Amino acid sequence: MNFFIDNMFVVLLFPIWIFALIVLGRFFNLVQSRRLISALSLGSLFTCIVFFVGSLIFIAQNANISTDFTFPFLKIQDFCLNFGVYIDKLSIL
Repeated sequence: MNFFIDNMFVVLLFPIWIFALIVLGRFFNLVQSRRLISALSLGSLFTCIVFFVGSLIFIAQNANISTDFTFPFLKIQDFCLNFGVYIDKLSIL
C-alpha cells in the first residue's frame, strides 16, 4: 500500500516515547538539557504530523480503502482486548 498506512501503528507509540523522554529527563536526571528534551519532543510531534498528513493524502485519493492494524493488548482466556488503528472512509473527516 503506502508507507504511511503500512506503518500507522507507529503513531500509537509516539506518546509513550515522549512520556519516556520526559520521565528520563525530569525524574531520573539522565537527560538534563531542557533544550534537548524539547527538541526531541517537538521532533516526535513533527514526525507524527507527517504520518498523519501522508495517511490523510493517501486516504483522500483512495477513499474506498479500509484497513486495520491490531494486536492483542490484553488477553484473559476467551476475552481479548485489541490495540490498534482502524482506517476507513470516515477517517478523512
